Amino acid sequence: EFIRVEGIYGNANSFIFAKPWTQFFDLKGTTEIPISICDNITLSNIELECEVFFNIESNEFNKLSNFKFENLNITAKNSAINKTFINGLQLSSVNVNGRAVE
Repeated sequence: EFIRVEGIYGNANSFIFAKPWTQFFDLKGTTEIPISICDNITLSNIELECEVFFNIESNEFNKLSNFKFENLNITAKNSAINKTFINGLQLSSVNVNGRAVE
């Protein structure tokens, strides 16, 4: 929670990657599955070349909310974005492959 990343330039596989973690998952006898929460995340002033722009999956145990993307210039082979995975996603001056994303 409450993370700000800014001023990044370069190459990466994914601009953003967030998926439920299941490798080696062992509840150790607990019946309740813990919830993972990512909240109030800001990514700004970023120029990046990547394979995948929005590499996110979500489920009932993975809560993503209040993300802000601002002043982004992204070149991506896969430029798809599914805004439904993040509750409260704000986009400001976001360009992917030369096109504004709103």
